[in-house]
Amino acid sequence: MQNYTNYKVIIIDDASIDGTTEEYIKYFKIHKIDKSKYTLLSNLERAYALANQYFGTLYGCSKDSINMVVDADD
Repeated sequence: MQNYTNYKVIIIDDASIDGTTEEYIKYFKIHKIDKSKYTLLSNLERAYALANQYFGTLYGCSKDSINMVVDADD
């Protein structure tokens, strides 16, 4: 079992049409997940992977962060 607590998750919905943002919101509510470790960014227009990584890092990470990218579309 993992006990590491020094993390932050940035979820980026790149203007998908499959209801991603709504599903995340519903999931967090149903499972009563503490949102303090999570940031949800929802694009109004598609920005694609590189721009999403850039803005997610710029607005969601501190200078001493280690970043990992997981693309759910893969």
